Amino acid sequence: MHLELEGKFTSFILSGGGGARIRKLTNTERKMPYGLDINGFTHLQIQPDSLTFTHHGLDGGVLHRFVKKLDGSVVM
Repeated sequence: MHLELEGKFTSFILSGGGGARIRKLTNTERKMPYGLDINGFTHLQIQPDSLTFTHHGLDGGVLHRFVKKLDGSVVM
């Protein structure tokens, strides 16, 4: 899950592939650029001017990717 809240500098992400039972997403009223109720994992690439988050499914395929810049902006 990737959540952006208006007026907040922080991007919120939730990721996990631990194999536990999946709970359905129920509150989708917030600004959620990406949200799937599936197991997966997130790769984080750290660069001097940005962070790149890439969400992958269990098969390794890319589900969602975004870049967080130093100024707090998000590029998808």
